Amino acid sequence: MKVTLKDLWGARGTLAKLSGMPFRAKTAYRLMKLIDQANKEIEPFAKVRQELFLKYGDQEGEMVTIKPENVEAFTAELAELENQTVELKFTVGLDEIEDAKLTPSEIYDLAFLFTDEIAASQ
Repeated sequence: MKVTLKDLWGARGTLAKLSGMPFRAKTAYRLMKLIDQANKEIEPFAKVRQELFLKYGDQEGEMVTIKPENVEAFTAELAELENQTVELKFTVGLDEIEDAKLTPSEIYDLAFLFTDEIAASQ
């Protein structure tokens, strides 16, 4: 399955939450493999993303503010980075995590995993 770095970045919190929940062994294994793959992509993405903030902004303590004259260039370069796709070898189905207590916004964070599945059921 191909997924954008933006989608993985947006799902990182929900994936972390899922990693702490109990599942059947098969689902837990697939979920942990998915999380491992996601983290291998998220870590370098986060580093490059932070470098972009520093390149186009001013840092004050922990806060980086993009300079007004750099907003357009920053936005374009960040979008280009976020739209890069990566291939995930492991996925989980919606039915496999149906017992997880997730909010609608958390399910939305993971929608890229279930798009084909949801479309097929309609």
